[in-house]
Amino acid sequence: MLLTLWKAWYYYIAVSEPQLQYAIFCRKVIDRPKEFSIIGVFDSLKVKDVWVGPSSAEFIPRPYFCKLVIGIVGLAKGTHKIWVTCRCPYPYGRRLIDSAPQDIVVEDSSVTQRVIVDCNFDIVKSGTYVFPVVLDDEALITLKLPVEFEIVHKS
Repeated sequence: MLLTLWKAWYYYIAVSEPQLQYAIFCRKVIDRPKEFSIIGVFDSLKVKDVWVGPSSAEFIPRPYFCKLVIGIVGLAKGTHKIWVTCRCPYPYGRRLIDSAPQDIVVEDSSVTQRVIVDCNFDIVKSGTYVFPVVLDDEALITLKLPVEFEIVHKS
């Protein structure tokens, strides 16, 4: 019985499609041999910015710097490409970032592959920012990040 379960598990991992184990937005990552830490995890943002000048002046988008840590299991042996984009809330909908494609080299498909992406983007307004994650030219997942953005005018 135990051997049958083990074979079923091995077949599931070796043959199945890639599966997302986790996707975590954070402020900082420590990635050293024998130490991996995700610092400042968040699932939404509240950003307040002070704007000096007349309230009718055009606002300059505020840059925001963060990381996205992604874990994927079930990737076939070989090299895979992953990248992330960001779209700002409607009505703009424009692309704010395109991360450079990163290579994932897989030697064992049962091991979770960890990828750290710099997700630096401009905050242009409040709303839901959308982050499509693409693996080997196919959508893996679309992450959504609610952002509350307040501009305080000071003249």
